[in-house]
Amino acid sequence: MKLYGDKALTEAINTYYKLMLYVPLSDMINIPKLSKAHFSLLETFSNEQMMDADNFNSEAFLYIIKSCAEGIKLFNSSISTEACAVINQICTTVFKENEKSINSNSKPHIIVEFLNQYPQTLSFLLHNLLDVVIFEDCPNNWSYSRPLLGLIILAKDEFISYSNKLIQCQIPERKEDFSQQMAKLMENVEDNLSNKNRDTFTQNLVVFRREMNNNMVALVNINDNNNSYINVTNDDSSMMTVL
Repeated sequence: MKLYGDKALTEAINTYYKLMLYVPLSDMINIPKLSKAHFSLLETFSNEQMMDADNFNSEAFLYIIKSCAEGIKLFNSSISTEACAVINQICTTVFKENEKSINSNSKPHIIVEFLNQYPQTLSFLLHNLLDVVIFEDCPNNWSYSRPLLGLIILAKDEFISYSNKLIQCQIPERKEDFSQQMAKLMENVEDNLSNKNRDTFTQNLVVFRREMNNNMVALVNINDNNNSYINVTNDDSSMMTVL
């Protein structure tokens, strides 16, 4: 990747990846100036610019995934919006690559290769986003809906499994109503990432959250019942495990 034949941008991104991996994830998330710079950079540069760098390896990829999973939980800043945008970029890239691969035998995109190497990545992000959207007071439905739709489409079986487990965890008098609300969340939503389809899902999400709040539904979190939950280990950034 060169702009006007100049390697400066590539070298800058390579340098950033080297520096990023020296910073513990907890520091990257908890130090405001660091986290702001980190997510601003990831959102500003396109996927192609970031992934064309020599140092974009599996370690850097998983670090970005883990930081985004933490970033979406930071509600009092623009960081959560930027983290959502990064996840949305990844989902959009994978969706487009999946469509292209149907009629092409070309080499898989590097992100697709990483997802094949770490198949739980999308499920990990999906669980984290759903937990925030359903159980937390997230500040921006639009920002969260964009990556969430992509993850639901790309990890549909995991979404169905998560929904069924969540419904079964509720007390009997809540189960039927919550099941209906979960079904309405995907009402008229198709398996594509067109702007129209994204807007439909965003509207459904707004209605879903409003119904939950208006009815003062206190849901039981899956994690409170010791169900299996996909996570990334904190002691090894190159490994995905099911806890």
